[in-house]
Amino acid sequence: MPRQPTIFLSHGGGPCFWMEPPRRFGPHAYDGLRAYLSGVLASLPARPRAILMVSGHWEAALPTVSTAAAPPAAACSAT
Repeated sequence: MPRQPTIFLSHGGGPCFWMEPPRRFGPHAYDGLRAYLSGVLASLPARPRAILMVSGHWEAALPTVSTAAAPPAAACSAT
């Protein structure tokens, strides 16, 4: 498998694709972000076999690692 690049995907866009853009930014405020995210997979040299996701928002007493192929949705939300 070819070496894959490191890609930083910010979650700062939030639910922007399901919301009306702020009026001051205009109706196409999220078009660039949408185009970038839509093209990420095609820009890779090969389809990834795995994805490493690091989050500073995970709340646990100790650093936590999940190795599940598809973590349950509850694992993604802090309690």
